[in-house]
Amino acid sequence: MITATKNRFYTIVPALVLMASVLYMNSIDAFAAPAVPKQYECVFDAGYYAARYPDLAAVFGNDEAALFNHFVACGMAEGRQGSAEFDVNFYCAAYPDLAAAFGSNLPAYYSHYITAGKAEGRVGTGAVLPAPQASAAADSTAASGLSDAPVGSIITFGSYEQDNNPANGKEPIEWYVLDKSDGQMLLLAVRILDSITYGVYGDEVLWEACGLRSWLNNDFYNAAFSVGEKTLIADSYIVNANNPNYDTKAGNDTIDKVFCLSFGELESYFHIDSRNMDNLPWEDYCTYCYNQDHRILAEPTAYAHARGAYILTRGDAWFYRWDVSYAVGSGNWWLRSPGYSTTYAARVDVSGGADALGRSVSFTNVGVRPALRVTY
Repeated sequence: MITATKNRFYTIVPALVLMASVLYMNSIDAFAAPAVPKQYECVFDAGYYAARYPDLAAVFGNDEAALFNHFVACGMAEGRQGSAEFDVNFYCAAYPDLAAAFGSNLPAYYSHYITAGKAEGRVGTGAVLPAPQASAAADSTAASGLSDAPVGSIITFGSYEQDNNPANGKEPIEWYVLDKSDGQMLLLAVRILDSITYGVYGDEVLWEACGLRSWLNNDFYNAAFSVGEKTLIADSYIVNANNPNYDTKAGNDTIDKVFCLSFGELESYFHIDSRNMDNLPWEDYCTYCYNQDHRILAEPTAYAHARGAYILTRGDAWFYRWDVSYAVGSGNWWLRSPGYSTTYAARVDVSGGADALGRSVSFTNVGVRPALRVTY
């Protein structure tokens, strides 16, 4: 195995050669060489890259060459994951010798894996760090005890600004354990953590290309989790089903680290039958949803409220035609499914109703209740 000092040399030189080869291949006829050089296949897959990053898919579509050029020119330096096989955050956390050699030079980690790491038997991604290096993830607050948390319990994982007082630092995030299977658990934030619009007013927006998805998998993901915690967050294959009540098209399936629940997942995990939305008056439907599972209501944090998330007050409750005192303090939160049209997105109403009709994607007072899967 090469030492960290040698790795610095043997990584940077091949990286320059590889970069030069890319520039050369881009200058010749497309029929003369593949869009993605073979040596990059372990760290880059165009389909994975487009599915993972909707901001890039919106610009480059499925153009394999364009996506690869972005990965080489920008993506590696930004720490973007180009394939299921290699996650630079995991690689950095797993191997302290490389972290000592390369520091914050992210492209060097990709190059090392291509030119030496894979051949040495180093692991490019995964849920569990190689045993000799496990201490690199000691800062992960959830690295131990996850397997003991039963479905329905609350755990803490990651941290995010919540009390709207940045001076005292971020607060630990609480999550409901919704499901456990195949070594993974599905988590849903107990509280509404932020207020982000789903998309732009008037646009027909699908989950795969919406601003909320991009924010969750970039801004929130990087703000809420340490390097060690990121190694525990799984890539989730997200099935985007059509709206069950209006059959609005949901678009392509995606691969996400962080996501919103779909309408179908809400029905499954909260034991709701959305057909009751047509069979019951709205007020009865809302109380029905609440009585099926009280966890459907979520309180926005002080930070989320300051950012625009609506909170039902006792004064506001007075205007309802039925008693909504049970919902005082709660807020609306987005689902990833489309609403009655693709200019709307489904949501959970402040009074507990699972709302398939939804709200305009540009609605500003709907909060975000992130979901993710972690390995244990």
